[in-house]
Amino acid sequence: MRRRIPAIIAAALLVVAGVSAAPLSAAADTVPFPPLSPFHNVVGSIDTIEFVAGKGLVATGWVIDTSDPRAVQGLEYQVGYPDGRTGWGGGLGGNGLPRPDVAAVYPDAGPNHGFRTELGYYEAIGTYKFCAEASFEAFACKTVSFEGERISGTFESLSLDLAPTPAQIRMQGWTSDTWLGHGSPTGGAFVPLNYSIDFVPLSGPGSTTDSGAWHHDLSSGASSDRPDVRAAHPSTPGVMGFDDHVDIDDAGRYTVCVTPQPYFADYRNASVSPLGCRSIDVRTVEGTARVLTGTAEPGGTITASATTWTPAQATDAISWVRSGNGTAGVELPELRGSTSYPVSTADVGHWVSLYETASAPGLLPLRTWAGIGPVTLPGVETSRIAGDDRYAVSVATSLARFPDATAGAPVVYVASGQSFPDALAAGPAAAEQGGSLLLTTGADLPPVVAAEITRLHPASIVVVGGEASVSASVQKALARLAPTTRIGGADRYETSRLLLASAFPDGADRVFVVTGRGYADALPAGAAAASLGAPVLLVDGGASSADTATRAALASGGTSTATVVGGVNAVSAGVAATLGAKISVERISGADRFASAVALNRSVHSSADTVYIATGMNFPDGLTGGALAGSLGAPLYLSQSGCLSSEVIDDILSLHATSAVLLGGPAAISYPVEGLYAC
Repeated sequence: MRRRIPAIIAAALLVVAGVSAAPLSAAADTVPFPPLSPFHNVVGSIDTIEFVAGKGLVATGWVIDTSDPRAVQGLEYQVGYPDGRTGWGGGLGGNGLPRPDVAAVYPDAGPNHGFRTELGYYEAIGTYKFCAEASFEAFACKTVSFEGERISGTFESLSLDLAPTPAQIRMQGWTSDTWLGHGSPTGGAFVPLNYSIDFVPLSGPGSTTDSGAWHHDLSSGASSDRPDVRAAHPSTPGVMGFDDHVDIDDAGRYTVCVTPQPYFADYRNASVSPLGCRSIDVRTVEGTARVLTGTAEPGGTITASATTWTPAQATDAISWVRSGNGTAGVELPELRGSTSYPVSTADVGHWVSLYETASAPGLLPLRTWAGIGPVTLPGVETSRIAGDDRYAVSVATSLARFPDATAGAPVVYVASGQSFPDALAAGPAAAEQGGSLLLTTGADLPPVVAAEITRLHPASIVVVGGEASVSASVQKALARLAPTTRIGGADRYETSRLLLASAFPDGADRVFVVTGRGYADALPAGAAAASLGAPVLLVDGGASSADTATRAALASGGTSTATVVGGVNAVSAGVAATLGAKISVERISGADRFASAVALNRSVHSSADTVYIATGMNFPDGLTGGALAGSLGAPLYLSQSGCLSSEVIDDILSLHATSAVLLGGPAAISYPVEGLYAC
């Protein structure tokens, strides 16, 4: 509720309080300002109310509160509408603008008592009365006639633009809106536009289309500056330019009608003039897509058939794209313009596509596609060893290695599936002893693992690692299944040395040396070592030199060759150089874990009927899968989640493998790898 205190009461209160409320005296009576009365504190004037394009109605004037003459005053406006209603409206504002003319008349009030208030736009056409007030006192009123919004303009051109892909039709022109200023630099003003677009097919040459008639409405806005129009029409207010486009793919007739919209969507009294309609006929190059034939396998060639275009002078651009697995594909720029495609291992699992664009001046380009695929490796079958978790996968690998329950396995090695080091060193040991490697949790023996051990009915079980890795309770559970011993050292490095001594009692001429800090290079090393009947020895790869215990283990085993797997970031140069004076050291590494696995397998295997593939992004499946691969004399490669490197596919070919076995479920190695999908 608005509260008002009569000025005479306020003045009386001021007198009682001992504060003079005497009015300010005018410096001269020659200026037409109202005289100040002791009964009113607020004086002022609404000098003008004018319509300003882009702002609406704008009021200017001045105001002074005589009780506090230098204070900035807040302003409000009471509005009398054309239909007789009244209410509070218009803009809020305050004085504070320089008014030297007012300061000359009232020098004690200071220089800044002018105001400029944006009252805005109003829906009804007619005469409005605005009364301004400050400090709850109305000090001036003014009437003004408000005209409705008038919008007009010109739809200048509808043209075809062939430069972008896809081609576009462009709508250009300008509008005039009496409510707005010129161009968007005046504060983001714009004239809303509606484009009504109709398409119908044509007949005759260049009219080929897959589309029937259609209609589409597009909303946009005119907002750019058009100084050329303003110069040609200086008295036209609110000039805004527009330059819009619509992507098109079809040959046919496009008819576009442009209608501006009121600045306020619900404004009912605007005078809007449609900007008109224009049509353009778009025709296209005609022809037929090429047909791809050939052998979609590495070493083969895919060939595109001949074709013709209408008009005959049309030029074409050919590009070849390798794509698949939902990807956009990769263009091979070296094959642009060629009508043949040499298939390589990088294409395995992918589709090979030919994209062709035939162009002629003034015509819509004809874009065609032809594809063949997916590219395959002939004679290579893929399969998967998987389970519900890493423990079930270890059981599945055991079943693959020992399918005959009657024969079983002579020994079972059991290691933690929650970390990699103990199981990594145990894999070659289990292979050397003709046994199986299974994984367990540290606290409990998984029932699926216990069932597999029962099926294998081994003569003995070897627990690998200390009680921090595999608890005493798990060892007790295993002991109920078969005689059980533990091989575990103070750390992962001692455990690997103890495994070497236990599983290779006669020593090992060759030992594979890997870091115990990470699994990436070590996974394929376990399989490679087992394939050669050699152990894996874990070292602290970040150390400056090999420790005494490592050197002693190699010396006592009669080792003459140490194969260090991984780069110097995995096993330092200092460690490699100090493994033993009588030991020949070789290092095998690659640019990354995937390349290291390729380099390692190429050094060990010259042929293999089967290759095994594990994810390089985690270790569990590769631990037991590596033991399986090594026991069968097969290589273990690493895969990214969704693809294989082309080098792995090269090896599958050069090894003359007929089978590729994926280790783990789709969460570890996704379905595209089943098609040997190349990265």
